[in-house]
This record gives sequence, structure tokens and C-alpha cells, in this order.
Amino acid sequence: ALGRPLRPVSLHLGGGTPNSLSPDLLSRLVSGLKSLFKPDEGLAFAAELDPAVLTSAWVDRAAELGLTRASLG
Repeated sequence: ALGRPLRPVSLHLGGGTPNSLSPDLLSRLVSGLKSLFKPDEGLAFAAELDPAVLTSAWVDRAAELGLTRASLG
């Protein structure tokens, strides 16, 4: 509808619940968004996380996917 592809410079997953997704679901979500919107290199990727359910596996996967900033709430 916009007539051209969107090229986001940032991706923010908020609400303190992104880490309620399994690492595999996180991969599917982020890969799907990147495939759909085709961001440039250097995408700023941030997430608001719940430390009560945060796992090292989730952190590792998010880092592999390019997470650049996180806030713990």
C-alpha cells in the first residue's frame, strides 16, 4: 500500500514479555520480521525483559539474532 518496501532502523519488543517466548519462537518472530521488512545492517534491536523468567538460552539466542539493548523490569 505504501508503494515501496519499509526499511526500519530499529526493532523494539516491549511490554516486559518478549522473553516469555521460547528461543525458537523468538527466532521465528525476528527472522520473519527481518524477512518481511528487510532492515539495513546496523538495525537497533531492543527488548524489555522480565528477569523472573529470563534464561541464559534466551539471552544467547537474542544475541545471535542481533539484540543490541535490553531493559529489565
